[in-house]
Amino acid sequence: MFDPDEREEIFVKWNQIYLNVPAILYFLEKGAQPTGTVHDISKRAGYAIKLSVVRGQMLENSFIMDNAMKKLDTLVPIIPLIGSLAK
Repeated sequence: MFDPDEREEIFVKWNQIYLNVPAILYFLEKGAQPTGTVHDISKRAGYAIKLSVVRGQMLENSFIMDNAMKKLDTLVPIIPLIGSLAK
């Protein structure tokens, strides 16, 4: 499935460690026995993916909140202006 000679490599950054995921998967497919280190790597890779999803959702939510605040900022000063013009 994965060839370690491919030019495109997937790296997962976790705690300042860079891991070559395709090479690990390639050796596991060839019959290498997973060690505790491989299990730790897979756990950390899973956590990194979950953290990136959570981080993306937080950024998206902050963008939505920022837009709502900008709309509120523009509506509030206009209301007294309309009230003074109506008099």
